Amino acid sequence: MLDSLFKPRAVAIVGASTKELSIGNVIIRNLQKYGYKGEIYPLNPSAPEVCGIKAYKTLEEIPGQVDLAHVIIPSKFVPQTIEDCGRKGIKAVIINSAGFSELGEEGALLQEDFLRRGKELGVRVFGPNCQGIINSDPELKAYCNFTFTYPEPGYVSVVALSGGVGALIMQALADLASASASMPPMVMPATSPSPKSSAITAQTREPRQ
Repeated sequence: MLDSLFKPRAVAIVGASTKELSIGNVIIRNLQKYGYKGEIYPLNPSAPEVCGIKAYKTLEEIPGQVDLAHVIIPSKFVPQTIEDCGRKGIKAVIINSAGFSELGEEGALLQEDFLRRGKELGVRVFGPNCQGIINSDPELKAYCNFTFTYPEPGYVSVVALSGGVGALIMQALADLASASASMPPMVMPATSPSPKSSAITAQTREPRQ
């Protein structure tokens, strides 16, 4: 199932935006700039296209199969969106949105809701309030992230709880040698090194009690 997250053949951006420097715009531009080999499906309720790519109003309108969805919308809409992703057959979701358990009881209830729906429908949820992943494999070039590091292909994988720390680690590695990098918080126990990775560096913390 993690292939849908780390090796997506098609990515939907729920909350794609025409506003430059917004997360829903930067992620699409990063995929384009990095040379992503898969399909990109922006979702926007009013714009006919985003970053020169045809936009869709709903997931149902997307004509092809989608492996991974970015969710960049207000937190109150996220649970229903996770359910919509499951019904579309999307197996992995990156929730870039904030506004969940970190904000108290109301946000925690929303988080419990989307996790429950994801589990029921077989959707692996990555997040919330996270940056995403980067797969520098030349056969894929998946920059599912809103940072600006653009790592070259290499043999070191980066796993970081903090996106900012992950970006600093990647920059330090780039100063030493080329690095293959992904920044998935809290998934280290569920992953194994790529055959193309010779080493993994991780930044994490003790699990919450």
